Amino acid sequence: HKETLAKAAEERGHHLKACEWYQTAVTDYHGALHPLPYAGNEESAYLYRKMEECFHKVVRYNPTPMERVEIPWEGKSLPAIFYKADQKVPGPTVFFCNGMDVPMEIFPDPLHNPFVARGMNVLAIDGPGQGIALHRKLWITADNWQHAGKAALDYLTARPEVAPGKIGGVGWAMGSYWMMSLAAQ
Repeated sequence: HKETLAKAAEERGHHLKACEWYQTAVTDYHGALHPLPYAGNEESAYLYRKMEECFHKVVRYNPTPMERVEIPWEGKSLPAIFYKADQKVPGPTVFFCNGMDVPMEIFPDPLHNPFVARGMNVLAIDGPGQGIALHRKLWITADNWQHAGKAALDYLTARPEVAPGKIGGVGWAMGSYWMMSLAAQ
């Protein structure tokens, strides 16, 4: 229903309202797919595709510039979202990691990103065992998230918008453990 409302707002040229409704639909699709198994489950794959379709519209219509990126890692690719703050020189950047149950499309909130509001870029990632990485069969092990985190940091330091000496890590739930472990390494 919320996706239908978003499409109606989009058709009428109300792009910000469409963005808001699409993000609400993203959250609902995630809630529906969350209890389902990932591997080989057609319903889970369908719901994730719907979530991705709606999030594509969030990226398109969000007033904050967002970019879907892929980070090379061990011969594979990790999905991430780069939020670009409104700054003219390389600036501070937050490397953000959710826990096991929340994909990058949900948090930080694309419409009310507290880091971007304070002038910081943000990279949110679905590492091994998270979000779309699960559908790509990138399973979590005892230490591979830390290796993926290192690949994400290498990616960030190569971006022209990022001041390499001003990258901070923030984690939510299990992501807080992974960030601390990455920092320790």
